[in-house]
Parts: sequence; structure tokens; C-alpha cells
Amino acid sequence: MVDAHRGHFIRRASLPASSLGETGTGRKLVLYSFDGIGGAILVISAGLTYTFGRMVGNTRQGWAIFAVMGVLYLAGQSVTYWAESAGNPAFAAAGIDAASGLTQAGGNMEGKEVRFGIANSTIWATATTDASNGSVNAMHDSFTPLGGMIPLINI
Repeated sequence: MVDAHRGHFIRRASLPASSLGETGTGRKLVLYSFDGIGGAILVISAGLTYTFGRMVGNTRQGWAIFAVMGVLYLAGQSVTYWAESAGNPAFAAAGIDAASGLTQAGGNMEGKEVRFGIANSTIWATATTDASNGSVNAMHDSFTPLGGMIPLINI
């Protein structure tokens, strides 16, 4: 976890309450989310479209590029999520139950971390290949053919 006041990683549960600046015997569990970092990847790319418009003296060109980038991202994200959550069609033909339920996530979980699941893996795959930053949280070669096509096209 991150200590917002010190700006570094700490293990809050292993430190005594006094070292955390807390009083009394009770401890507060503070969770910080790093999901905003994934959004920052796209914010930088989006900001550069506006910068391009300012540089050429016509901000409408920057907004047009931004709109096209947004449409391509949403289309790619939708197709990738649909393909991955539908699962492998060969499993259905073989009679294997790949539907989501109480005991399984469903869809194509091969190459994905269970803690992220299909939704976060497809968001990250689409966003990072759109922005070309190189980070991954799922193996793109383990995606279904249609689901893996979008990150490959984005690269």
C-alpha cells in the first residue's frame, strides 16, 4: 500500500500504530487504488491530440483526431471484451461448461490473472496497445482469435 504522506510503499499492518501517526489502539485500514494509473495512459495520448491541434493552428483537427481515437478505442474494447467473455467455441462443441457461475469465472480465463479477470485484462490490453506503452497484465497470445486481433491491430 502507499502512504500518501510519505509517498512510498509500506506495509501498514506490520507497523505499530504510533509510527503511522495514529492514536489509540484501533488501526484504520486505508486502501489506495492504482486504477487511475491505467487512465493516465490514455489521458496523455488524448492531451497530445489537443497539443497537435494547437501546433497546427486548428484545434478542430486535434478534436477530430481525439474523436477517431475514442471511437476506435471503444470499438476495440467492446469487441475484445465480447470475444473473451464468450469463451472458446471449441469448449462448447466438446460439451465443456465454460459459462460463468458460482465455481468459475466463465469465458476465456487462459493467460489472465484471476484477480484481474476478463474485464480488467481486456481494458488493459486495449488501452496499453492503443497508447503503445508496452505494459501487460494478461498474455495477449492467450486471447481468443478475435479478442487477440484487436491488441495486435493496435500494436
